Amino acid sequence: MNYVYTFDRLSEFVNAVDVPKPDRVAADTAWTNDTNFCGATRADAFDMARMGWPEGRRNMVAAMAQARPSIALTPAFVMDVVGAYPIAALAAAGDPCSMVMPDPVETAPRPIVRLAVNVWASCAYTSAQFTAYGAAVLSYIDAIESSGARVELSMLCHCTVDRTHDSYTAMVPIKRAEEPVEIDRLTYCFTHVSMLRRLFFSHMQIAEGVAGKMPGCGYPRNPDEGDVEKGVIVVPGINTIHYTDKALKSPAACAAYLSDIMAKVLTQVGIELPELAFGGGSK
Repeated sequence: MNYVYTFDRLSEFVNAVDVPKPDRVAADTAWTNDTNFCGATRADAFDMARMGWPEGRRNMVAAMAQARPSIALTPAFVMDVVGAYPIAALAAAGDPCSMVMPDPVETAPRPIVRLAVNVWASCAYTSAQFTAYGAAVLSYIDAIESSGARVELSMLCHCTVDRTHDSYTAMVPIKRAEEPVEIDRLTYCFTHVSMLRRLFFSHMQIAEGVAGKMPGCGYPRNPDEGDVEKGVIVVPGINTIHYTDKALKSPAACAAYLSDIMAKVLTQVGIELPELAFGGGSK
């Protein structure tokens, strides 16, 4: 059985899991584990979830600039009375609109891209690796928005329930299609390990259905078709890259590693990334 939990907004999810430790839990990691593993104290994690992560935001601007893929638009041209250069035949024929004017506008409307980023990861990944991977994913989201598309973005936490054939799926919307990319909010959600290890791990211990069934924190798994709402495209989580892989050493290296994966993801909704350039790093 797949236990599915959905929320209308981030604040609803944060409020739902900001509770004292229950008298009986299968695992108390989210309440008692040290900050080296969870990335922050419980109090600080909830403060960042509500107010943003100023330090992370400052670092993320630089990281995304390093990792950001460039989406090349195919230039279009229009004819006008002024422009960059003439078409000799038209000018000779006396046509006043004989000048070529570059017009780098979209020739077709871009779709709304509904993405869910799987934030679940095993305990082997470090906080620095979370940040590198998250920066790479956010750089793609920013590039997609800049290309003219609108992105609807959610956090997805998906894993198998310990010692069973069941699975756990939680979906938390972070950005609606009409909203701009807000780096302060997205930075904490996708690059700080405490979002997973403080907030989502709390939910796994109190959610009806799976409460008491998770003596550990589940096993990594990307969802199958049918595990998420139709039309939502799942961006694989950090477990896509092994924790010993050099690709996790920098945002640029992560972005380069993800280029083929993201190209396939976006092809599903008719967006092509014909040319990708990165600020550094390689596969």
